[in-house]
Amino acid sequence: MLGLTAGFGQEQTLSQLRVYGFQTEDDMVYLAITPQGLREILDAFEAVKTAVWCSADALSEAEFQNLERGNVTRFTYSLASADKATIQDALATIEDHHPGERVWIESVVFET
Repeated sequence: MLGLTAGFGQEQTLSQLRVYGFQTEDDMVYLAITPQGLREILDAFEAVKTAVWCSADALSEAEFQNLERGNVTRFTYSLASADKATIQDALATIEDHHPGERVWIESVVFET
């Protein structure tokens, strides 16, 4: 399992997303890759009740510790320039914690 930090804490946009799974909007998890993407989802009304996961470089450890939201989980490593396998491992970790839920991922470009 990949390293992550969970608990209370705080270029591309969430309008460019990929979806995995087929559940209702009530069963959704967001994965933010960049600081801008994280800000966008945290500013969204539905994010108050939705699980949000983020890359280590989307939110510093100090910012995470000061974030007063219990629905944010922070990976301890960067996903910004991660390869496809690392993103898939991160999705597997999210699936372990949120089985069967749809995951919206801030868009990244993968080489095939």
